Amino acid sequence: MDPQGGLYIPMACRDQFYYLRTKRQWRYIIYKISEFDFESVEVDKCGLRDSSFEDIQHSLPENEARWAVYDFEYTITEYGLESRKSKMLFIVYSPDSNTNSKEKNTILFNKNTLKKKIFSRQEMNKNLMEYTAYSKTEIDFETIKERL
Repeated sequence: MDPQGGLYIPMACRDQFYYLRTKRQWRYIIYKISEFDFESVEVDKCGLRDSSFEDIQHSLPENEARWAVYDFEYTITEYGLESRKSKMLFIVYSPDSNTNSKEKNTILFNKNTLKKKIFSRQEMNKNLMEYTAYSKTEIDFETIKERL
């Protein structure tokens, strides 16, 4: 447990987010609760820049809760000009089929702790969109794009 309260977030988790946001090395990162204790977070998987949104959908397990960060890039047209935009999509994935209630509760109740300790205040204020999904079918590119 972190002395400041909440989950312990190792520096490796923060570093991977830095590589995603600043170095543009990753397209997405999936975080999970440590299997050894329910008090720390670890990186489950990172997707390379050429990964698609479908790759993150397939990477999430059917019956286990996860957090995921996806660098959501999209194009908008304003005044006849196209411009590329980017937002960090923070996905809280807690499938209804998960029978481990402790894991589900930890994922849902500690999402704000994870956001505070990994993301900078700038991302939290203007460039971070949060999305909660209770099944893989709810993680849909078009649905999320409409919410932007």
